Amino acid sequence: MTGALSSITALWIDPVMSAVFGVALIGGFARGLAGFGVGLIMMPICASVIGPAVTIPMMALIDAPTATWLASKVWRDFDRREVLTLLIACAGGTPVGIAVLLLIEPDVIKNIASVIVLFFAVALLFGLKLGGEPSTRRSTGTGFVAGVLEGSVGLPGPPIILVWLATQVPGARLRANIIMFFFGMMLIVVPAFTIAGLMTAETILMTAAVFPFFFGGVLLGNLASGHVPEAIFRKIVLGLVSAGAISALLT
Repeated sequence: MTGALSSITALWIDPVMSAVFGVALIGGFARGLAGFGVGLIMMPICASVIGPAVTIPMMALIDAPTATWLASKVWRDFDRREVLTLLIACAGGTPVGIAVLLLIEPDVIKNIASVIVLFFAVALLFGLKLGGEPSTRRSTGTGFVAGVLEGSVGLPGPPIILVWLATQVPGARLRANIIMFFFGMMLIVVPAFTIAGLMTAETILMTAAVFPFFFGGVLLGNLASGHVPEAIFRKIVLGLVSAGAISALLT
């Protein structure tokens, strides 16, 4: 125990790690406010400092307590059928993504995904809408793509969130859906990463060091979430997705 505390303290005073702690605070704030943003905000900088093989499972571990807490607050407000369909499809796509992470250069997938996300984000700015109720086929395809992105680059949210924005899901339901989706993803990816051997001692140590900064941001973001009008909330969500994609391309 003493050795672990000494290692965590050493990370806290390491100037190189200050960027990781700062981005964890910002990512936590976005998570508490919009229901997502952990991967979009933290992945580019954290991966450049501590490497993607540590960053991706660390983000899953660091978000597990937050996902559980936020889910308990919106349990009655989300679309159960839609979210469950997406999660089942994600469960199928995640092992494919993990295979990609272990066999192929992550930057290739990250850049392709970022370009696609930016394309649809711009289309939404120009009024793209998807008509009709969500179909099982649409949800299954979207969820599978999200699972592949989760396993390979730790970014499952963009395809699903963009589809929800395009179908004009109301703000309160949108936030609840996002929160419950990421809660379900946590239940999928933590065991998957553990089986794949990615939950190493280094990952656990890094998680313990970063968690206080991340959860502090979550608490602040959750306090702010009740004071944001729906129109502004939707712009924040779209802005987070777009900024994350741009950051991933530039990092």
